[in-house]
Amino acid sequence: MDGHLFPRHVAWILQLLGIAATLGCEPSSPPAAVQPNSPAVITSSSESDSAPAPTANLHGLPIIEWQEFPQYMGREVVVYGHVSRASRSSAGQVFLEFSEGNRGAKLTAFINKKVAAQFERPPEDTLSDKRITIRGRLYDYRGKANLRVTSAAHVQEISADWNPPRVNHIARPKRNPSVVTIATYNILNLFDDHDDPYAEDENTETKPAAALKALASSIREIDADVLAVMEVENRGVLETFNREQLADMKYREVVLVEGNDGRGIDVALLSRFPVGPVTTHRHLQNQGAGRGGTSFMRDFLQVRIDPTPGQEFYVFVTHLKSQHGDAKTSASIREGEAALARRILDRFEQQNPRTPYLVCGDFNDGWDSTTLRTLRGSVEGQALVSFWHELPEADRITYNRSADGDMIDFILASSTMAARYVAGSYQVRHGDVELTGSDHNPVLAQFRLQPE
Repeated sequence: MDGHLFPRHVAWILQLLGIAATLGCEPSSPPAAVQPNSPAVITSSSESDSAPAPTANLHGLPIIEWQEFPQYMGREVVVYGHVSRASRSSAGQVFLEFSEGNRGAKLTAFINKKVAAQFERPPEDTLSDKRITIRGRLYDYRGKANLRVTSAAHVQEISADWNPPRVNHIARPKRNPSVVTIATYNILNLFDDHDDPYAEDENTETKPAAALKALASSIREIDADVLAVMEVENRGVLETFNREQLADMKYREVVLVEGNDGRGIDVALLSRFPVGPVTTHRHLQNQGAGRGGTSFMRDFLQVRIDPTPGQEFYVFVTHLKSQHGDAKTSASIREGEAALARRILDRFEQQNPRTPYLVCGDFNDGWDSTTLRTLRGSVEGQALVSFWHELPEADRITYNRSADGDMIDFILASSTMAARYVAGSYQVRHGDVELTGSDHNPVLAQFRLQPE
């Protein structure tokens, strides 16, 4: 979504499914960490039947004792421990403290007023002196460690004898060469400090250094082989960001073609694999179905990815019209863009039968909208599919400023590519502008490079 500025809260529901979860391990850390495709056997570290487990599906999140927070600053984690003190400010914010006394280490879980209102009873009363688990992102505030809590569902009381699940992890290679990780991420106004006289960018500020660092950290955490991005001012700023902030990620290819957006934001792609031909559709117009003159607000960028070894596949990157302005008008524009994209995809499939491809981006509309239904198509064998349904309902949030919990960013797969999908790998990594430098949450999924 292009710049909505209204507050929101995230409502993630942690399902209590005992200890029957599929978890993996973070190789260098004792606490268990979830890896979506790591085979694992879970056994309880406590013999007490009354001790609940904190979660069922953590999507790569380490489970750590609160004293271990220094190793995980800037990351989303599940923390467990004893709340030594709980309080509420005059502004309605709640603080849950984990501490080792006046001079020892301390971690404060921060719950804003909106999230605090989600609790059935005041958390400062019910959680004081209790043992709990909290899911959130660690950050530094004025030199002190904090954990931002984005949902009451992320806070769970546990019994005194509960311990994290013990994982008998089956080791696997650090990177599976037969699997590719794809991600899509609206990175929120990646602008440089140079005025473009040909774009209306005067009201868009240069992305601050702290936001660049936070964004790079979140991209590093995703660790995608191919990353589709939106809201990039130009190729130069993306190349600079890649060179200065993401050198260790080994993105050898930076793909960006200037699009149609009046403010100058473009779609782009970073890839560890070589790329083949790149096609822009910025000049194409949809003259059918009463939508004369409709063109893409940015582009419908088409990039061939040439992994070695592996079969080539294509990635289409899109960023449809935002919901700014009149709702009916903006919806009509998105629907026109979707119809144009569908026309391109139909032609692509006719010319390249059974060639695997993905459509990634910020669609600014939900799954059941006319926009998404049009773009996905309905012809058997040609309709695009996604795997977001694997996620719990409350985890399906990609626009992190929305109070409604919108899911508007997707990875869509052709039938050929869908057959290569790695089950359980579809993820949404949650954050917010302060912690990740973006008002969108990245979406990622994994696919096999060769058909089975």
